[in-house]
Amino acid sequence: MGYLRSENGYRDFVYKNYLEIPEEARSSIQNFLGGFVPPEDGLTFSDAKTIADSYISSLPYSDMPKASYYRGDFITDFLSENREGNSLHFSTVETLLFRYLGIPARYVEGYILTEDELETAKNGGAVTINPENLRAWTEIYRDGVGFVPYELDPPEIYLHDQMMTDPMTEADPPEDEQADPHSMLLRILLLVLAVIVIMLAVGFAILAIRRAYIRRRYKRILKITDNGEAVSLTTTYLIWVVSHAGIPYKNGSLHDLCPEFEELFGRDMREKYSEVIRIQQQAIFSDLVIYDEERAMVTGFLNEVVGLLGKQASLTRRFRLKWIDCVV
Repeated sequence: MGYLRSENGYRDFVYKNYLEIPEEARSSIQNFLGGFVPPEDGLTFSDAKTIADSYISSLPYSDMPKASYYRGDFITDFLSENREGNSLHFSTVETLLFRYLGIPARYVEGYILTEDELETAKNGGAVTINPENLRAWTEIYRDGVGFVPYELDPPEIYLHDQMMTDPMTEADPPEDEQADPHSMLLRILLLVLAVIVIMLAVGFAILAIRRAYIRRRYKRILKITDNGEAVSLTTTYLIWVVSHAGIPYKNGSLHDLCPEFEELFGRDMREKYSEVIRIQQQAIFSDLVIYDEERAMVTGFLNEVVGLLGKQASLTRRFRLKWIDCVV
């Protein structure tokens, strides 16, 4: 009976806090469902799942969706304009869609592992977690069980068998047992540890996504076919990079930065920097052709500067340059 009392209390909390939807999002979801309004007595999980599956499957999935500049409600923009997204977009929509249908749900971020990686971990092997493993999913609340993961967006990577049952057919909870104080303390410690791990994972994921977004500027420069334009943008990117190394640029001639380059990187790098500026000014102010070798020289100098910044920095400074400033 103790279990039932605790579960009932938690269930009341869940239904009070995990069915909330912003009004604009509620209106957008209703339009997305063709005006469908759930009955007042609610839907079974099976009916809610059927509705959610049928509508979510109509949206295209993309690991790299096009950028959105909408400044209003995210759900409204996604369902009415873009209609294309990755797991972060889909899981947000799924969470609010289930809430709209009367099923408590919450949005979760974390990392996924393949079956081979899980097998490696079970056998004591090392598993490397990369930014590509980042994924978001929805957790829905099942009466008598708790929150369980659920994914609608393609490809369906994770689907828990518990989620396929209807609440009316779920097994009865176990009989009440005398709680072991040491066991309870261990559970609390594990819960705190899990929260810390999740917070660290989410923080790292946010930094990784931000870094990938900022570094995308440099990758776009590499794809430019016009050498003159590429040289000009690469030089601009170089000045932005060295601003994080204590060489601020406050307009004026770029040649004014030569002493700072020599002081920070040595005379050889100063001479290379002067050559970079010569090529950049030739690209901007003359009709002369910028050859592949000149473009390669500018790009190579940028990469050399980035490498030196990483080598000269302390451990904490290197972390900031990589994950906060995103220049190395």
